[in-house]
Amino acid sequence: MSPLLKAYEQDCQASRMAAPDLAACLMEAHRSLGHAPDRVFAKVNQRIIDLLEIDAKRVEHAYHNRHHVRDVLCALVLLLKQTDTSIDDNMRLVDCMITAALGHDLHHNGLGTMVELDVERMSATAVLAIGKEAGLSSADLGFIEGLILTTYPPVQHNLRKKLAIDQGADRGELLSSMFGEADVLASLTPTFGQALSIALSTEWRKAGLVFPSMPDDDAGRSMFLGFYQLVTPPAQRLGVDVMVLDQLRILQRNAS
Repeated sequence: MSPLLKAYEQDCQASRMAAPDLAACLMEAHRSLGHAPDRVFAKVNQRIIDLLEIDAKRVEHAYHNRHHVRDVLCALVLLLKQTDTSIDDNMRLVDCMITAALGHDLHHNGLGTMVELDVERMSATAVLAIGKEAGLSSADLGFIEGLILTTYPPVQHNLRKKLAIDQGADRGELLSSMFGEADVLASLTPTFGQALSIALSTEWRKAGLVFPSMPDDDAGRSMFLGFYQLVTPPAQRLGVDVMVLDQLRILQRNAS
């Protein structure tokens, strides 16, 4: 496991000791990337954070909670810093991705399944309404919506198939794949990922969702990890593919 991934896993674990400060996390993300958002994005992001806080007062889900939002935002920063293109030349793109990370699970109801992308669409609709009211462009809104909708697991699984083919995924698909990796990076870590698998299973069972293989059993964990054997070049530079393969080998040995 690479030093960057170890540090990320430890940071995710340590952050659970207190309520997440998403505004501070957002500020640190911009500082780490070396830029500040423009006025409109700052307004949108603050409104999303305010709504996440309101959601948390109603119910804080076991997995899809404010800590998860923080995990995803931190993971996105890690991945963006591993990209080939200069962040300075793609500030608008970075702002869109950060906003999508903040709002990708806005108003999540704990009922997400692998059958329809209703939960993702609900979050995307809420974020688009905020962005439209604030004055984001149609292009920015469309990109943000697309990123949020691609967190739907079957979409990510289809995108991964293209990563196996040279020149198979275009730039937009690579960005969507990377965004999907940010969404699950904490769950892909070997130690804390196990704890998150338990949290997700708890959330599903509370919602009445029980499947033959759940995230907290070896079969379910193996299935999840198996979908992320193919990752984007930025994730490869972090060592995500090696981290996943090491866990799969252990699970396979345990199964035999």
